Amino acid sequence: MKLSHTAFALAPILLALAAPVAAQSIDAIQTRAAAGDRASQFLLGEAYRTGQGVTPDRDQAIAWFRKAAAQGDTRAADALGLLLFTKGERKEAIPLLEGAETRQDARALYLLGTARFNGDGVPKDLPRAYAEMRAAADKSLPQAIRSLQLMEPYISAQDRQAAAAIRPGVTPVATASVAPASVAPTAAVPSTAPVATAIARPSPTPIRTTAIPPSVPVEATSPLTPPAPSPAAQTPLAPSPLPAPTATSAAVLAPLTPPAALPAPTPAPIPVAVAKPAPLPAPAPPPRPKPVTPATGKWRVQLGALTTQDKAEDQWRALVKKLPELNRLTHVVVQAGPIWRLQASGLASRDEANDLCKAVVAKNGVCIALNPA
Repeated sequence: MKLSHTAFALAPILLALAAPVAAQSIDAIQTRAAAGDRASQFLLGEAYRTGQGVTPDRDQAIAWFRKAAAQGDTRAADALGLLLFTKGERKEAIPLLEGAETRQDARALYLLGTARFNGDGVPKDLPRAYAEMRAAADKSLPQAIRSLQLMEPYISAQDRQAAAAIRPGVTPVATASVAPASVAPTAAVPSTAPVATAIARPSPTPIRTTAIPPSVPVEATSPLTPPAPSPAAQTPLAPSPLPAPTATSAAVLAPLTPPAALPAPTPAPIPVAVAKPAPLPAPAPPPRPKPVTPATGKWRVQLGALTTQDKAEDQWRALVKKLPELNRLTHVVVQAGPIWRLQASGLASRDEANDLCKAVVAKNGVCIALNPA
């Protein structure tokens, strides 16, 4: 069977990502994150991941972690790798987890050890998988301790010896194995000593997972044999002989004597009819703009927390230019102490509010879904 990272519940691992968002104002974090502060972007990602002060949203958490990681925040990069791995996006997650491994992150060591043991998103590598899982277990991660016990029966003495030389996060991952040089055969020397027969050790049975089924390999097809070329295609065509010239063909090819030039007749003048231009059709009236149907739902979104009311109104006009669909919503500016909150209402459901927030964030805006008032 395969090792399953879900069998040991990744929730405790993800909860250990960082300290929960403190009693800081979510408005202040949102404002600083929108201004490009990477620490606030990380905290806003944490808020969306844990649901503290906002509606939980994994995609929003990933988006804010990605922004902070792009500015060099290693906490955000580690959190992004863990979330992408649990989402199944192994190709992007593995390099981030390997970066966390260099910082000796126990969660990254555990997930990479599981992936290399199963060959899930990375080449199967039992020595490195064992070394990574052992390193995570040495850091007292309960999930790694249990997985290491499951691994033990499948790790040979040779694999253990190879794992002992690997320092996860320091020893580079081998990308190719070098085959041993061939040795010329020597003459056989008879011997009276008994010959030891090597007993083949069976390969380890993969540890089955119940949560994530292994990928089904694509069935290999037999190579197609190209059809043999037909003999006719291989035989060059001989040019056909030209017929001998005849007296008739010679006569046809003989040059003709041009007739004497005749004086060209003077052409009679041709009257030119001038057509009157047709009257131009009257231009069509411009189409009337369709009336905007106001939205009447009870869900709201917050689109910013500004220092003045004028800045909040400017923020609304800028967002409407980027996302014209905001026109159907009712926007309000609410004062909360020294901060003016820009909000829009009229959304029918939480899903519609979350979809709108994703569109706003994609346009480099800030958006938080709010429960009905």
